Amino acid sequence: MNRAKLRQQLIHHEGLRLKPYRDSRGILTIGVGHNMEAYPVEKILNRTVGPQGITEAEAMKILDFDIDRVIRDVENNIFAYKRESEPRQHVLLDMAFNLGINGLLRFQYMLAALERRDYKRAADEMINSTWAGQVKGRAIRLANMMRNNTSFENSSDKVYSGGAAAPPTGGYADRGQAGGSGGYADRGQPGGSGGSGGGYPDRGQSGGSGGGRGGSGGSGDDSTGRP
Repeated sequence: MNRAKLRQQLIHHEGLRLKPYRDSRGILTIGVGHNMEAYPVEKILNRTVGPQGITEAEAMKILDFDIDRVIRDVENNIFAYKRESEPRQHVLLDMAFNLGINGLLRFQYMLAALERRDYKRAADEMINSTWAGQVKGRAIRLANMMRNNTSFENSSDKVYSGGAAAPPTGGYADRGQAGGSGGYADRGQPGGSGGSGGGYPDRGQSGGSGGGRGGSGGSGDDSTGRP
């Protein structure tokens, strides 16, 4: 696996900040989306990190620590990972980095399609999720990588090659979200509106445990197989 390419991809999606800051959930974060509370950087760098922050080289050392952790999580939980091409491996690692392994495992239909080597369906399931509505361009690019087996730098984050750019703003009927344009015929699900849907665990909303930075979300209903 080309670790340099994966680093580039994660930096693009997560950003790089050399001084500690509080993320949207109030968690102390540094580097490339690293959760300082779950994984203290002092143990990684062997020094105390104060308000002055870290160097870029140290940020890359921390990122490598997080990449190693995510690789272990994905290898141990997703059987298809090792046999897949590098672009598709990078999709799974990026999602696990962002969502946490528990959040990724909630994509039951996507992972089932991946197991069948039905990459078109796997990509469609990524797009047809609450997560895609939250991260937008990141999800579009990763779905294109999954569908077309293309590298990060050769995949668009604007237009999904399967046809849809992002989930409809009205929500999805199979998640009980308000709106919804008709549900999914292959599951016998009706269209129409419902109550409030699941959330996105990486933002501290209900809908799964984990979080790409080691945080935790609330409990959510994963009965539909789509987060």
